Amino acid sequence: MTHEDVIILYGKRAQKLDLYRARLTPELLLTLLEELNKYKNLVDLFLDLCDLKNCSAEAVSKFIKELKYIKAISMRCAKFDKPGLEGLFAGLKSHQKLLSMDLYSTNLTSEDISVLSASLSTSFSLQILDLSGNSLEIDAIKQLCSLFLKKTRSLSQLMLEGCAFDSDGMKEFCNCLTQNESIRKLSLANNLLQPDHSTALSQLLQANTSIETLNLAGTFPNVEGWELIAKGLAGNKRLTTLILDSNTMETDELAKLYEALGKHKALKNLSLADNGLEETAGPLLCNFVAASRSLEELSLRCNFLSAPGVESIMNGLKTNVGVKILNLRKNRIMKEGAAFVASYLRGSPSFLEELDISSNLIEDAGGIDIMIALKDNKSLKKISMADNGLGDDFAVALADMIKVNISLEHLNVENNLITNKGAQAIVEQISMAKGIHTLSIENNSYTQFGALALLRARLGNVRIRIFTSEVTHFVTSLG
Repeated sequence: MTHEDVIILYGKRAQKLDLYRARLTPELLLTLLEELNKYKNLVDLFLDLCDLKNCSAEAVSKFIKELKYIKAISMRCAKFDKPGLEGLFAGLKSHQKLLSMDLYSTNLTSEDISVLSASLSTSFSLQILDLSGNSLEIDAIKQLCSLFLKKTRSLSQLMLEGCAFDSDGMKEFCNCLTQNESIRKLSLANNLLQPDHSTALSQLLQANTSIETLNLAGTFPNVEGWELIAKGLAGNKRLTTLILDSNTMETDELAKLYEALGKHKALKNLSLADNGLEETAGPLLCNFVAASRSLEELSLRCNFLSAPGVESIMNGLKTNVGVKILNLRKNRIMKEGAAFVASYLRGSPSFLEELDISSNLIEDAGGIDIMIALKDNKSLKKISMADNGLGDDFAVALADMIKVNISLEHLNVENNLITNKGAQAIVEQISMAKGIHTLSIENNSYTQFGALALLRARLGNVRIRIFTSEVTHFVTSLG
């Protein structure tokens, strides 16, 4: 990147500028500052993996301090030397416009965290802070807590993922947050939780009244840890979103957790993705879903749930009127499990509004069952069935369904096996569609002939937008 390269060509409406991996100098920073201050709408600046080792403290400080309109700065994995960091911290001091700061994996030392915390404590605008990927030793955590977290009234989101907390550090951090009333979203993902960590976290959940979203993905508590976390959840009345992805949960661990979650009266969103859940987890999921009266969204993507597990989940949904969004992407549902999904969708009443069953190899038989069920369903608004081996017989059933369904708005059947025959079947019925207005059908097996037929259907019926990579090509070529 040279001096002449710093020319912003995004226009007046641009909101983001990404200078990924740029090698910055004091002269470039000055030119960039002048350009950025010309664009009021340009509010997000990405300097991820940028090299600032040749930038003086004065240049970096001036750049940060004099930005007029930038509200979010990302410096993920950026390379600093000591003068550059000093300039960054000086620029952040008393900064009253910055809303978001991302310093993921910038090799901050305990001394750096201390100076950063002191600088941020003078800011009354910062709402989002990401210090993930920096090893936070006990001294760094104490400084972060005493100089910043105990004083801030604006910070609402804090990310400390993969920070290698020791037990004393976790205890210090959790004790600090019991005195903080501003943080709404907290991510501790990828920090291994030992029983001592879980004890501190359990006490935080029971004592803190502000945290609404908690991310514990990849923390791997053992049975004792889950029991302690469950105890904290049972005494918590504020948490609305809980992310527990990538924890490889065993059935006995789930039992401890689900009992607490089923009684939680505020939890709306729960993610259990990539946990190796099999059909043995089905009865627990069934009981949890049936018992919960607050849950609205459940993600079970990237697990090993087969037909019996899906049957249990659908049985739980039959007695739950709150769950509106269900993600079963990339499991092992197959056509047998699709039959249970169809049975639920066909039942009355059904309350589900969004469903993702992509990448489950349900094939034509499973897809047809679901299309038949959707003829009578009046709740579902969005369904994704991408990458399922769906072919022309399914496309015919889809065409029949869209003539009578009045509630479905979005249908995704990308990455399947629909040929020209299936595309033609859709084209012939699409003008009679009752409710659907977005059909994503990219990366199927039709040729240019099928793509042109879909294009003409799209142009002939303005209520329905058909997205395909082929259609995009032909629209471009036809002007």
